[in-house]
Amino acid sequence: METVRLKLPNVDRVGLVLDISHTLVSRQINIVSMEVEPNVTYLELEAMPDMVLQEVTAALLSIPQILDVALVDLMPHQVRTEQLKAVMAAVSDGIVAIDAGGVVTQYNPAAETILHLAREKIIGRPLTACLPEDMPLLDTLQTGVSYNNREIILEQTRSHYLASGRPIFDPTGRIIGAVSVLKDISEVRELVQSVTGK
Repeated sequence: METVRLKLPNVDRVGLVLDISHTLVSRQINIVSMEVEPNVTYLELEAMPDMVLQEVTAALLSIPQILDVALVDLMPHQVRTEQLKAVMAAVSDGIVAIDAGGVVTQYNPAAETILHLAREKIIGRPLTACLPEDMPLLDTLQTGVSYNNREIILEQTRSHYLASGRPIFDPTGRIIGAVSVLKDISEVRELVQSVTGK
């Protein structure tokens, strides 16, 4: 779906988001998404002809405390997603993250190589749908206890690696997920040999 993304710098006040919503609803403009940050509101709207966009821009500028209306390429959450993808792709260690229900939410290319499991087969699915139920990451999710450099051999995927895991907490201290960092055992051996010379 084609969309238009707008950045609205503003002076914060009660009712500003409501005024923005009324302005768009009265013109039958659908809000695909909205993000509000201190003194900035971002809108993602369904695509519209240039004339309609000009009218909408003028209407938004007429709302008190809206300082400007500017087109942007991405919404803030989309920028963060792209940054996270770049970081995950750049890391040489495998990274697997699960949510509170044990569903895989993050799985980088290095994890694909180490586990010999394609991203499409694991992302968005319960970890236990693809890997054994005794994975230490699931224990961390249940107990909140971290683990370091645990050697894991998976017969079904012919994977051999070291894994370290950490729970993910929300601000109240509740466990909302867990993340594991994987190191292929062959890389670990190479590192040991380069350091020890044995």
